[in-house]
Amino acid sequence: SPAISWSMVSGAASYDVWINYLSTGQNPAILTNVSATSFTSSNPMGIGKYRVWVRAKTAAGVLSSWSAPKDFQISTAAVLDSFPNAFYDSIPLTWAALPGAAKYDLWVNNLTTGQTQVVRQSALTTNSFQPANLPLGKYVAWVRGIDAANVLATCSSSQQFTVAPRVDLTSPSTPGFNTQPTYQWQALPGATKYQVFVQNQSTNAIVLNQSGVTATSLPQSTALPVGNYSWWVRGSNNSNSTMNFPTS
Repeated sequence: SPAISWSMVSGAASYDVWINYLSTGQNPAILTNVSATSFTSSNPMGIGKYRVWVRAKTAAGVLSSWSAPKDFQISTAAVLDSFPNAFYDSIPLTWAALPGAAKYDLWVNNLTTGQTQVVRQSALTTNSFQPANLPLGKYVAWVRGIDAANVLATCSSSQQFTVAPRVDLTSPSTPGFNTQPTYQWQALPGATKYQVFVQNQSTNAIVLNQSGVTATSLPQSTALPVGNYSWWVRGSNNSNSTMNFPTS
């Protein structure tokens, strides 16, 4: 809501303010009378281009000519919502609705690989987007509004986040008699190594905690006592982005 001001006119008791919203063609978008030599809209004005005129009015209602027009643009920055430190499953990127925005431009870079525009959506009509299948790594995002005349507003501040998808385990997945199983899992996009963690469910003892595994399988090197076990795998990359173990 910018402050629009003008010089005082001798004998004027008030002023008419006429504002057109050039981006949408709304004419007038604002038409009001004020007693001061400035006007600020009480409601947020949407992003886009505007044109304003002012004329003086005496107490008796005599009107002056309209001023020369003055164009201005509002390019308010969008505001990204706060992201969690890491996304483990879905990756919903959201931001506050921006008045006057007909669509949004979302830009995401992969900081781990240096790749730019791993996500680029330049015509989003909602204030959210869920990228699919981003590999393990660190990312940075920006968003900006676009008005009805396709004019870009200011970019939001950047926000960083980590994508840490869970590793899909394949074997062992059912009870068996093999006391030295081979742990197997699917390759995690973006991961360069893995950590394997095995815990005895009865004693809570950690029986295996092997890091730096570069394959997608690891044989149990010593025989396990008969019992029930839980196991996890997490991936990491060369920048040490990791997928956290679940808490339960």
